[in-house]
Amino acid sequence: MLEVGSGNGEHLDFVKHGFDEYVMIDLRKTLLNSKWGADNRVRTLEGNAEFMPFEAGEFDRVISTCLLHHVDNPELVLNEINRVLSENGVATLFLSCDPGLAVRTLRRVTVAKSARKKGFQGYNLMIAREHRNHFGSLLEMAKFAFRNREIQVSYYPFGLKSWNLNGYAILTIGNSK
Repeated sequence: MLEVGSGNGEHLDFVKHGFDEYVMIDLRKTLLNSKWGADNRVRTLEGNAEFMPFEAGEFDRVISTCLLHHVDNPELVLNEINRVLSENGVATLFLSCDPGLAVRTLRRVTVAKSARKKGFQGYNLMIAREHRNHFGSLLEMAKFAFRNREIQVSYYPFGLKSWNLNGYAILTIGNSK
C-alpha cells in the first residue's frame, strides 16, 4: 500500500484493511507517532509525488488525501499514481469540493469568520494560495489520467452529483478496462 502526500501518518489510524507493507511518501520528513514508528510494516520516504521512485505497477493499493489541491502539477501526480498502481489495483483519492458553493459558504461562516474576529485579514488569500487547483479541473485531469481504468466519484455529505453542493468527493479508481 502507498499513501501519497502522507504528512505525519495522520491517516494510518483510519486504515480499515490489512496490509503487509504501508509506504508513505511526502515532500517533508514524516514524523510517525510511537505506535506506527515501531511497526516494521510502515516505511516512510521523502520524495516528490510528481516523480515517485517506484516501479510501474508496484502497488495494489494507493491512497491520497487532501493533496491534489496543493501540488504544483496535479496532472503529473495523477499520472504517477496511475503508473505505480498495478493493473488490478485500487486507488482512492479524497478531494475537497473547493471552490464549490457549499465549501465556500461553510468556510465563510466558520473558519473565515473566526479568523477575522482574531484579526487575521489574509484568510482568503491563504486559501487562494494553498488550494490553487480547482476541483472541476482536478476531476477532469483524473478522468484523463485514469482513462483506461474504472472511475467512481462519490460526493459527500449530501450525495448530490454536484461538487458545488457538497463538501468533498472520493474518487475510487479500479481495474484497468
